[in-house]
Amino acid sequence: MPEFLTCDGVYHDTLNDAIAHTTAVEAARGVIISIESTLATIPPPNAGERSLHRWQYRQNGGFEHHLWECIMHADSGNLEALARAFPEHLEAYHRYATEPGYWTSLKERIKSE
Repeated sequence: MPEFLTCDGVYHDTLNDAIAHTTAVEAARGVIISIESTLATIPPPNAGERSLHRWQYRQNGGFEHHLWECIMHADSGNLEALARAFPEHLEAYHRYATEPGYWTSLKERIKSE
């Protein structure tokens, strides 16, 4: 019975098995390339995001702790004033408060550093 060798060096008994295997290998390679290119475009956490992460886990103190307490209790007018002084912190807060999946993504980005 003939054997069919696929591009990655695997032998198969039938041509259909070889084609199915090759198709699966090519699809997997495409997924890996897609993941790699996605990871290359994900920016590292900025200072505001790192600060938010520390605050959530009570790992910051002093000014940084009080800044987050202020952000969490501020009304919209005061949030605008804080955004002028701490744009990265307020962007992180806004995304945390409004963007589904942001917190999970941020934790993963920080974990991968």
